[in-house]
Amino acid sequence: MKRYALLTLLLSISLGATAQNYQADEIQTFNMTKAGIKPRNYSGIVRLAGSRYALVSDKEDSDGFFVFSIEQDSITGRIINVKDEGFRSTNTGAQRDSEGICARISNGDTLVYISAENDQQIQEYKTDGFPTGRSLKIPEEFSKNNIQGNYGFESLAYSTATHQFWTTTENALKKDIGKPDEGVRLRLQSFDDYLNPGNQYEYRTDAPIYGNKKKRNYAFGVAEICALTDSSLIVLEREFIVATNYVGSKSNHKLYIVKPTLNDAPLKKNLLYSFETKFNLSHTNLANYEGMCLGIRLPDGKQTLLLVNDSQAGAGNKFFALQDYIKVISISYPREAE
Repeated sequence: MKRYALLTLLLSISLGATAQNYQADEIQTFNMTKAGIKPRNYSGIVRLAGSRYALVSDKEDSDGFFVFSIEQDSITGRIINVKDEGFRSTNTGAQRDSEGICARISNGDTLVYISAENDQQIQEYKTDGFPTGRSLKIPEEFSKNNIQGNYGFESLAYSTATHQFWTTTENALKKDIGKPDEGVRLRLQSFDDYLNPGNQYEYRTDAPIYGNKKKRNYAFGVAEICALTDSSLIVLEREFIVATNYVGSKSNHKLYIVKPTLNDAPLKKNLLYSFETKFNLSHTNLANYEGMCLGIRLPDGKQTLLLVNDSQAGAGNKFFALQDYIKVISISYPREAE
């Protein structure tokens, strides 16, 4: 049975996976480090307009975000050029541990929202990096006192289809902690255009597969949420282990489709795509993907999805160092979805 499950997983990685008629296929993994982009701690990405994107890095000295130009081939979806256009910041010196980022258009203006683990807040910014002073009204159960250390708001998305924000904690709230070898119970929280909290939904992760191994560092849970142009969401479950001697480090990523409904508890989820990155004697593609957003739409109707990883600012040594990537995946929608 285990052998059959492994074969199924390998086939889904190499051939793409289907989730309720959503089809996903990998297009490209673009190496930003080799393209001359400075290694950082990228943890979130959102498309602003055209080829301009905003990225957050979770260990910057000041609150704010980077603006990038990311050009994709209009036919294939492959990335052909990436340019760092600089950091947009208030230069206050505040460090929020920014993790998730999304954007929406309000009264003709593009507004940016950033979630952070330091304060467990989601704040609103102008595209020049200055805060508006507004923030989402976070329910008390998500406060800093109620989360596990370093397991707060890692994800953030905005759905233009439903006019809702979406977030959850990376791992369970203290009151929801279960058995270590079981899936994690999370609370998927929505907010409306007035920044008020809406409905909350139970989401269960898969059980971890690396958690019982010797490790130097470890992270497990939901790293990101992305809203598709219909009412569905993509949830990125990620498990990352840094082995004691580094060799054998790996990261497992699973993209699930969910359609929030109060009739499902927990939410029904369907695997869209999965992949693993490794550092060992035969693989050096280790990457911990934490950010995810929609890219361009292709002429054949497929939607591109861009994922960015956190390289810990190029952590490593002269023999091997982590690098920053943008992974491009194409998604085909079910005929009835839009």
